[in-house]
Amino acid sequence: MLLESNHRCRNRLSCLSALLLSLAIGGCISVSIAKPNTNPQFLSVSKPIPIHSLVANSSNSFYATGFFHTQFVGNRWWLVTPQGQPFYSSGVDHVSSNPDTDQKTGQCPYCVTIASKYSSISQWTQAQVTRMREWGFNTVGAFSDYSKFSSQMPYTVLLSMASGNDWFAQSFATNAYSVAQSQCAPLKNDPNLIGYYSDSELHWGPDWRSQKPILDDYLNLPIGSPGRIVAEEYKGNPSGFLYALATRYFQVTSAAIHSVDPNHLILGVKAVAQLIEPQLLEAATPYVDVFSIDDYQLIGQVTQFIDSAWPYYLQGPNLLGKIAAIIGKPIMIGEYSFRASDSGLTNSWPPIYPIYQTQGQRAAQYQAFVSRLYEDPYVVGDEWFEYVDEPYNGRFDGEDSNFGILSTGDVPYSTLIERMQVMHALSPQDRVTSGPQCISWTDVTNGAVAGPSNISCNAYAESPANLISQVPIGNGLWELSTTGEVFTYGDAVNYGGANQLNHRSLIVSMDGTPDGTGYWMASQDGGVYSFGAAQFYGSAKNIDQSFSPIVSLRATPDGSGYWLLNSAGQVYAFGSAQYLGGAQGEGSAALFTAMAVTKDGNGYWLLNSAGQVYAFGDAHYFGGKQDISSYAAINVDAVSITSSRDSRGYLVVLGNGTVLSFGDAPKDFQLTFASPTVAIVTCPSGGYWIAQSSGSIISVAGASDLNSNARHIQGSIVAIAN
Repeated sequence: MLLESNHRCRNRLSCLSALLLSLAIGGCISVSIAKPNTNPQFLSVSKPIPIHSLVANSSNSFYATGFFHTQFVGNRWWLVTPQGQPFYSSGVDHVSSNPDTDQKTGQCPYCVTIASKYSSISQWTQAQVTRMREWGFNTVGAFSDYSKFSSQMPYTVLLSMASGNDWFAQSFATNAYSVAQSQCAPLKNDPNLIGYYSDSELHWGPDWRSQKPILDDYLNLPIGSPGRIVAEEYKGNPSGFLYALATRYFQVTSAAIHSVDPNHLILGVKAVAQLIEPQLLEAATPYVDVFSIDDYQLIGQVTQFIDSAWPYYLQGPNLLGKIAAIIGKPIMIGEYSFRASDSGLTNSWPPIYPIYQTQGQRAAQYQAFVSRLYEDPYVVGDEWFEYVDEPYNGRFDGEDSNFGILSTGDVPYSTLIERMQVMHALSPQDRVTSGPQCISWTDVTNGAVAGPSNISCNAYAESPANLISQVPIGNGLWELSTTGEVFTYGDAVNYGGANQLNHRSLIVSMDGTPDGTGYWMASQDGGVYSFGAAQFYGSAKNIDQSFSPIVSLRATPDGSGYWLLNSAGQVYAFGSAQYLGGAQGEGSAALFTAMAVTKDGNGYWLLNSAGQVYAFGDAHYFGGKQDISSYAAINVDAVSITSSRDSRGYLVVLGNGTVLSFGDAPKDFQLTFASPTVAIVTCPSGGYWIAQSSGSIISVAGASDLNSNARHIQGSIVAIAN
């Protein structure tokens, strides 16, 4: 059978696990594949083209159609609600009262829980709607009992339109139209339906189902069959045949859906992210409204095998950008997930995904993944797989993983849920909207009237921004090297580094968002790089005419702006950050090295290498190195400054590990370090962290112990932030 059914390999790469096991047991698999003749431009996509050049009909405002649609507004793609509001789909898959049966016991463990905990399926349904809304989910995703939720939440539907082993045969089109008639026609007028996935994880090339190009499968069809006739024309050109086959698929399926439902979006085929050739995207472009991918994190062995087995798949960093550069349409993440061993599940199948030790690590991986999606201007939504954990002994195909946000006992994984609440409150739509938002719609005329006038909102939700302050972020620390590489400690999440970008200047400073969901970096030449949920507000590259290198970046307390300081004492303000003055021209020959901000953001201190401190705004001056007689004559540069928790004092650290205290900061103390000291920051729970150029972090005055040691790095550590 050329194609696995969606039910049998339900959006997992389970079958690929067998391939991985054969790698482990039998060594390397020998794969002999003829090199295809392809258009070279498809194989050289190393840098995404500017997103605005992909958009034919960009707009400055949203409009309503009565159904979900897509628009490019404000430098990014959006889903737009039936009433014309921006919408980022935060979904969860497989929300079902009858999810998975344990292959050993024959029972559905979650079904047993529901029967014992809820008086009826209706009560269960309403409880899940309440939960999902509280947790910030706004979409019921694929594989769900959407009929139970469709009147209360937006949803997506997965069809199974692919059939047979010859998609050029008339039977393929007949089946596609039959599926559309039975499943799409009844939903034609539903404003809560976002759109359709026509299929999921289809076989387009070498994968776990076959190590050969799909052209070979069609060349093996009976002589005279429609697919064999087409394949004969593409002998030696598997990529050309892939384009022809995919064009046939998307032509037929889109026409079938539109023949009975012209109102809703076609969301693509949930292609496996690591198994996409450019020709698949080129073929899909005229027929889909959104291109969907399933983007799971794979262990290194699997990734290496895929790369070596078929090098024509899009690969490398910024994969989403490469896909967007070709497809020219918005992207939906149809599936992704992370699992942890402390769930009590064995997570033995499939063995191709990493297993994290704790729910905290699982939550951190989720946060890092989604943060990147929020910053990608072509991503319009993501759907987490799945709602409930798989059975202990495995479901029908042996999967026994902690993919759920609930256990089979209906207990939420609170650490993960809390992090999801934070991230959902930071989603793109919540950055551009405020106040009550409509989250569900009804067609009040039952299709008798077309357009937005037939739509009524039946549920509202307050903007979830207040959730951010309700969720504790905890203690964590980022450490930055001069190359832009980031290292993490505690519960800090790595959102990427400038070492992955094409920059030519040394990275010198960083600071984090107040909720820990992103950070900024600054380079000597004035460049600013934002990661995670951190917003870009501008750089000093084109405005600093002094040619003095940037030495420090500090964010406002609410993360809505930042300051840059150069070595001459000049300050540059961006976003909501206020310019309160600079120390240029103060007559000191010492170069400036660091900056600290008061807790309300209405003041700051500047530090120079001589240990002199300059106060601006509501920042009070408490003294400098020259005011402490025992240290005034020490010829050691001052390298960093941090405010005390109440801004009624500050600490200055010298390059030899000496920490000088001023105001109400802890008393000064002497530390002896094996390598130079480079930075000091305040620990959220009390105390301070001090960084050495070797990478070691020293905890002082009661700060949490991060168990940091010197590490092998390119360049040297230059900054820390929390």
